[in-house]
Amino acid sequence: MNKITIVGNLGKDPELKFTPSGQATAKFSLATSRKVKDEWVSTWHSVVAWGQLAENIASSCQKGDRLVVIGRYDNREWEDKNNNKRVSYEISAEEVAVSMKNAVMNVSRVEYSGKNEEEAF
Repeated sequence: MNKITIVGNLGKDPELKFTPSGQATAKFSLATSRKVKDEWVSTWHSVVAWGQLAENIASSCQKGDRLVVIGRYDNREWEDKNNNKRVSYEISAEEVAVSMKNAVMNVSRVEYSGKNEEEAF
């Protein structure tokens, strides 16, 4: 099974594009960091998402957001214009969520009157 889960920060806003057939694709970079001695070291990961997930990411996520990405780790091989073999690695996202570890949120209580359920929300 090829499954990877990473938690990191968005390096820049996701880039949303559409294939000629109309399929949405979003590409973004995610930085994971770890402390080595007294210094923070970051690793940058390329992530791609497709379809509705891509559209949701592009409309909901922005640079700096801390995300949890679950997906498949893929590599692509090709030859450049000088006929050199090249390889790139990327994560094909299956699920993306905002990390709540360091989130700040306001919670308020809504009183339910019992009259009309829609009015309570």
